[in-house]
Amino acid sequence: MNTQNTLLSALLCCLCVPALAAGVDPAPGKVVKNAPYSAVGDQETRRDLADGNQITSKTSTLYYRDSNGNTRQETRGPNGDVQSVMIQTATDNAMYTLVPAAKLAIRISLERINARAAAAGAAAGAAIKAERKQGEDIVIKRAAPDSGYANIVPLVAGAYGDMKWAGKTVTQDLGARNIDGVKAEGKLRSYEIPAGEAGNRKPIVVADESWYSPELQMTLYSQHSDPRTGVAIFRLTNLKRGEPAAALFSVPSDYTINDVTDGPEKALGELEAQWKKK
Repeated sequence: MNTQNTLLSALLCCLCVPALAAGVDPAPGKVVKNAPYSAVGDQETRRDLADGNQITSKTSTLYYRDSNGNTRQETRGPNGDVQSVMIQTATDNAMYTLVPAAKLAIRISLERINARAAAAGAAAGAAIKAERKQGEDIVIKRAAPDSGYANIVPLVAGAYGDMKWAGKTVTQDLGARNIDGVKAEGKLRSYEIPAGEAGNRKPIVVADESWYSPELQMTLYSQHSDPRTGVAIFRLTNLKRGEPAAALFSVPSDYTINDVTDGPEKALGELEAQWKKK
């Protein structure tokens, strides 16, 4: 991978933190204090082919959170090498994506990003009111926020044009159970695409099972099932409730910090220039 692609990948990783961080901890910007832990998150996907073959993929991510609400996600490759690191700090409400090869830390202010999103939402609301005054009917549908992989339902539905049916999602309470000594509450969400609606001979059922810990405010297990794409499983293992090392939540002193909150284009040029100097 060339220099620009490496930096661009890191920028995209940082700018897409809401989607990437949705698997375990609360949404970026929300701080959970006095609930420290460390754990391993295993992600597995399986897809069965018509010829009996099966395609599988597995990745692991190390998760940490301290009592102050700082978090760290560290993805490692098959050989144990660090592929990506994301740190969310509670003191300045920011997300840092580390680029070890360049000793760079890409910073994005979650507070400012959330403020922009709120402003954009207010502007959109004002525009809608203006349209309504002109006599036009506008219908907006918004998926209710939820924890963990439940957020993937509308994304997958949108990719396949399923929103019509995803809007009829049925939620089933699965009760409670202990996972690694932590109480988790389970829910099963599913929707059905009737036969013939997508060229399908039989109905298609898309389901999401999730087990969420109210105490730790994170998802401990989730499974997404869709006959068209296969099964995606997230499982949190080796859960420890002790306080992680403080150094895990700070940017190394020999790293250069670049803030990309105001836009990736300028930041990418600056990052390239700094890389060439190293």
